[in-house]
Amino acid sequence: LTDMNSDGVPELAVPMSISAINQYRIFSGVDVVASTVAAPLDASSYALSLTQSTTTDTNNTNGFGAAAVASVDIVDSTAHDLVVSYPLVGYLQLYSGVTIGTTGPVQTLAGPASLGERVSGGRVNSDSRIDLLAGMGSTSGAAAWLLYQRASGTAFEGSFGTAAAFHVTKFNSQELTGSATSRLGRSNALGDVDGDTLAD
Repeated sequence: LTDMNSDGVPELAVPMSISAINQYRIFSGVDVVASTVAAPLDASSYALSLTQSTTTDTNNTNGFGAAAVASVDIVDSTAHDLVVSYPLVGYLQLYSGVTIGTTGPVQTLAGPASLGERVSGGRVNSDSRIDLLAGMGSTSGAAAWLLYQRASGTAFEGSFGTAAAFHVTKFNSQELTGSATSRLGRSNALGDVDGDTLAD
């Protein structure tokens, strides 16, 4: 993470995405740096815990926090915003770097089940806004969704369907699909491969 509380040291995020726990813990970078013992920081020493309601399944690791994109400007013109996935229910939750810790997510993107097993962020087109690539990775209907950010107002549409193209923003999103057993989208990345300054 970036320095979210302006103390000069970046914070550290540790997900606990087993659905029976469903926590995304943020530790103070100052505390991590100041620790002089070999043992890990005490589990209760986190500065902030983002949570969702839990299930009774102690083996499912597709709970809240399975993937995240940090240090991006999506919702409030700062570089401290955070996107946390909850693939068990197909959610991407957007947190403001300004209000995180005092309010919940400022927006929830609701997609098909298993959306968000992997999430990447990058400037895909030429409008300077951060776009999202969210993979499903399920054994049925495997796909990855490329979500373009809006020019103004709410960053993204709150929900979307499973058609080959649907209107998520001022652009049509793109759905990349694979065979049912391919698990396409379980892993993905965005980066400038061809040197045109845009993410591929």
